[in-house]
Amino acid sequence: MERSKIVIFASSRSDGNTRAAVRLALSDIKHEFIDLATKQISLFDYQHANLGDDFLSVVEEMITYDDIILATPVYWYAASAQMKIFLDRWSDLLTIRKDLGVQLAGKRLFVICSYATDFPLGTASFEVPMQMMCDYMNMNYGGCFYYFSEQPPTIEAEKLKVFQKNLQSTALVENKIQGKKISLRMAVLEDRKNLYTWMYESDASKSMWGAPLFPEKPIKLWEDFKNSWALFYYQNPLASCGHVFVIEYEGEDVGGIAFHKPDVKNRSEIDIWLRSEKDCGKGIGKDAIDTLCKHIYQQFGILFFWAMPSARNPRSVGTFQKVGFKPLPLTPETAKLEFGGQDYIDSIYLLRDMSSNSPSS
Repeated sequence: MERSKIVIFASSRSDGNTRAAVRLALSDIKHEFIDLATKQISLFDYQHANLGDDFLSVVEEMITYDDIILATPVYWYAASAQMKIFLDRWSDLLTIRKDLGVQLAGKRLFVICSYATDFPLGTASFEVPMQMMCDYMNMNYGGCFYYFSEQPPTIEAEKLKVFQKNLQSTALVENKIQGKKISLRMAVLEDRKNLYTWMYESDASKSMWGAPLFPEKPIKLWEDFKNSWALFYYQNPLASCGHVFVIEYEGEDVGGIAFHKPDVKNRSEIDIWLRSEKDCGKGIGKDAIDTLCKHIYQQFGILFFWAMPSARNPRSVGTFQKVGFKPLPLTPETAKLEFGGQDYIDSIYLLRDMSSNSPSS
């Protein structure tokens, strides 16, 4: 059964780039439309003296739809003032109008935004607050379509296709991804200690870190690990800014895998590590990498995935190659220009293009 949809639009221009983004994303999708510029919505007031404005009437209409789509330009790396005021007023739905607030639970929230310059910190700076708001309100976050007229057409078209597919789907957000023999569970903060132990203190760690084989890659302390993997890597629901997953195999947690926020060329780095040597050689890593790449591509339209294992770790190099990653002929200098850094002195840069038909079996 088709889900009903409503757009809550908030821009300083009613017919600018954000309106064009809405038209593009929803061209063939039935929806209702509310322009907040036509409404009187006051600032949040702890005394609730502003309840005579249009906020509650907008909410009363909004909650009759299955999917809520927020449309806003990005001003100084955040939502427009009109959108921020509207979302601030959701606090009223947690206090004096809980009867309305509880009706948001289970609904899906999508975002459409337009922007005129690249995000200096990637899209995480904009998207994570939306995800956290959904988590707090027990809503399901469906993703964001970023409209940038200067983006290469192939990237824009791919992201749009994925966004529309998610919007037209009837599914809710899941916290587990099923592979052929493994499943990937979205990691939470309680998983961090195990993830750290598997990465740095297991019998498999020697193939990635520390002397004698990797003197240039010292083992990190626990506090450094926590600082390296920011909190958004553990947030639910899933977002395109990156996430860590726990690999499950035959009922046990056996490792970690993560993707990172894509760069301006729509490329996301993949990291993977297993719990122990006893878990290696079973096809776990191969299945986990393939499963994650396919899911993130389908969810967010990230077209390229890359990794840079050391040449001293041929098992890791081979695993990535088995699922369609191909070596890039880069010198250390060009690699630094392309990817910004080098994990190992002998890193091999591998790239998977999700638009190709490379076998992953």
